[in-house]
Amino acid sequence: MNLHELFLFLSAELVSTSAPEEIEITRAVPFAEAEAGSVTLLDDVKKLSSLAECAASAVILPAKAKEKLEGDGMAKWNPQGTALLFAENPRAAFTKIVAFFNPPIARPKPGIHPRAVVDESVKIGPNVTIMANAVIGPNVELGANVIVHPNVCLMEGVRVGDDSIIFPNVTVYEKCIIGARCILHAGCVIGVYGFGYDSSSGEHVLEPQLGNVELADDVEIGANATIDRGTFGSTRIGQGTKVDNMVQIGHNCQIGRANLFCSQVGIAGSTTTGDYVVLAGQVGVTDHVHLADGVIVGAQAGVPGNLTEKGTYLGSPCANIHEAKRQFVSMKQLPDYWKTLKKLAQAAEN
Repeated sequence: MNLHELFLFLSAELVSTSAPEEIEITRAVPFAEAEAGSVTLLDDVKKLSSLAECAASAVILPAKAKEKLEGDGMAKWNPQGTALLFAENPRAAFTKIVAFFNPPIARPKPGIHPRAVVDESVKIGPNVTIMANAVIGPNVELGANVIVHPNVCLMEGVRVGDDSIIFPNVTVYEKCIIGARCILHAGCVIGVYGFGYDSSSGEHVLEPQLGNVELADDVEIGANATIDRGTFGSTRIGQGTKVDNMVQIGHNCQIGRANLFCSQVGIAGSTTTGDYVVLAGQVGVTDHVHLADGVIVGAQAGVPGNLTEKGTYLGSPCANIHEAKRQFVSMKQLPDYWKTLKKLAQAAEN
């Protein structure tokens, strides 16, 4: 499409020194890959200075960036006169144009592949797709529009809500419940036995594993993540929570709504979280603790106890960000303190 057609397609505000009909747009690419004929995204107003180095034919910007480009701002920030498209939601606009040039793969056709193994007791909703080598056990229930990719194993009594997608090589243990519009990425395991043992006899005897896992609606579980089933009750993941790749959530955990757990987070058993909790990469959380609503824990932090107040925490063991920063500064100053202490000790001896 040409730039004029792009402007109409996105319903964005266009500023161009050239005739829009004469600028051809053939692809949408990230900012670092932009070249002539492409449209790109610059959604951070603080980086306007990089416009001068951009080779794209058009750049999508936040609407608020227009103020900085008024008057002498255009000559300062955009000396090349690159065509600019201002959008209230620039990421949504760029997503729309990327999907135009690189449309997503079409939904697979509904039906059961002849090489799938589906127990005769399975209840299948309308418009369900089950691909090759999937194994669907007894008394499983699949809601409308569910997609089950190759090599998925759903064990006895599993329930999957409407519009959920289960990618290849996912295993869901018996009696686990997957809500509506959930996404389970390749290789994740839902409902594995918890890491709980009775060692009173001198041997490690596996404790009962009689519970299950319940994922509420709109939950996403990353590739190779693992969620343990409850000992007697349910391990629960709240609505809208997103779990990154290679995350471990222990048995009996009760996770709140809209949490974000980044890669390699490990949460020990019986931990509870409030809503909108964020755990950055490689955070470790001990068992039987509670994280309050809005808690944010920085990367590689260790959480040894309850975090009862909303805020950001850093370090291992973690502390409130203000205290943690003071600790970090003090640690950096220790070598200087040590030198001073040695001098004072030597002076005292003399």
